[in-house]
Amino acid sequence: MLDDEQRARHGQREELAASERRSAVLAGEADELRSQIDVLEKTRKMADTELREISERVADLTNANAALLASKKKTDVELQSLHVRTAAACDL
Repeated sequence: MLDDEQRARHGQREELAASERRSAVLAGEADELRSQIDVLEKTRKMADTELREISERVADLTNANAALLASKKKTDVELQSLHVRTAAACDL
């Protein structure tokens, strides 16, 4: 009877030790995952900032392109007008 109790206690102590080891391993893994989450969050924030900057640059370039197209159209109209006036002056 005493041997059975001692074996049972010994088995319980071993189960407790194994549980504590598993708990320590899981706690370490949880810490590692938290660290990875922090790194990923910083990376995501940097990517968001870069995306915002690129979007602003695209908007600036789109506006500059629109202004250049408007200027080109105006220049084309002025050039066409000069051709017409030159042709009219040559006909005189």
